[in-house]
Amino acid sequence: MSRRMTVLKTATVPVLATLGLATLAAAPQAHATTLTQSVVASGGVAATSGSRPLMMGDYGSDVRAWQQDIDSVAGKIPGVPHIATDGIFGRLTRAATKDFQRFAHIAVDGIVGPQTRAAMNTARHGSPSSSGYVTSRR
Repeated sequence: MSRRMTVLKTATVPVLATLGLATLAAAPQAHATTLTQSVVASGGVAATSGSRPLMMGDYGSDVRAWQQDIDSVAGKIPGVPHIATDGIFGRLTRAATKDFQRFAHIAVDGIVGPQTRAAMNTARHGSPSSSGYVTSRR
């Protein structure tokens, strides 16, 4: 197993535990493996909304989608503020992204990559499914 895959697996446990998904946090191996496989298969980008890492200075519909995700959890997650959904990854979007990353116990770099997207999908929709994608609870 590569170091990259190991890091992703170990990062999954604190995120799930923090988001109140203790069952998955206690036995994350199957879920982490499928998420890891989808990340590796997609060339390092999680098979979730968006396809490129997002960072300061980026703009477009994928940035707007990320801002909408951040805004949807604002107020539900302590410290994550509401932000404008203007499609421009500026100072406030970066700060809100860092706040979310801090909450999720993942690398706090202000960049929206695979770990940040996976944590957001878990925060918004529930637990990872067996396919490695995140599904809502119904």
